[in-house]
Amino acid sequence: MALKAVQFVKALATGSTKPFIVEGEDGELYVVKGGVKFVDTTVQVCEWLAYRLGCLLQLPIAPGIIIEIPEQLIDRVPEMQANRIVGGLYYGSRYLYPTLKISLNEKFISQCKNRAEGAAMILFDHWICNFDRTSNFENLIITKNGDLHFHMIDHNGAFYGGWWFDEVYPISPQTFWGKIYQSFVPYIDKTDPFAEIIQH
Repeated sequence: MALKAVQFVKALATGSTKPFIVEGEDGELYVVKGGVKFVDTTVQVCEWLAYRLGCLLQLPIAPGIIIEIPEQLIDRVPEMQANRIVGGLYYGSRYLYPTLKISLNEKFISQCKNRAEGAAMILFDHWICNFDRTSNFENLIITKNGDLHFHMIDHNGAFYGGWWFDEVYPISPQTFWGKIYQSFVPYIDKTDPFAEIIQH
C-alpha cells in the first residue's frame, strides 16, 4: 500500500523535473518529481527500479517509497497546479538533512566514513546505465549527522532515462566518466577495485 502525502512543504530550486517536498502521513518528508514535462510513469519506474536494486545490493542509497499525491492536496496548492502535478502514485525519496553541498567543496568526500563504497556506486551506475551522476553533483549528497556519509539520490536518468521502454532505441553497454567518479579515485585506487564487489 502506498503512503499518502498530507501536506505540500515547498518546491526545490534545482532540477528540471520540478522536484518538490511533501510530508507523508508517517510524518517524514519526501522529495517527489513530477513537473509538466515528467508526469508520465517512466521517471517513477526508473527511480523505483534503481532504488530497489540499490537496496538489494546494500548500497548507500537514500530511502525511498511509493507515495500517493491525492487530488485534494493538489487542489489546495496553486504551485502544484501551476506545474501540472496530477494525482496518483509517485516515487518519493526521503528528504535527508542536514547535508553538505559537495559541489562547493569536494574534500568532504575524503571525510565520508563510507567513501570506499564509491567503487560500488560507479559499478552500479554502469550496470543500470545511469550516466547522469558522472558530473552532476546534485545526484549525490553528504549527510552530517555526526560522521559524514554520502548517499546516492536521483535515478531518473537510469536505464538511459527510460528510453529502454522504446523498442526501437538501441541499448548497448557504454563507459562513462566524470568529476564525481574522479573525486572517489584516491579512495578506491586498487589493482582491481571492482573485483570484490562483483564477487559479492
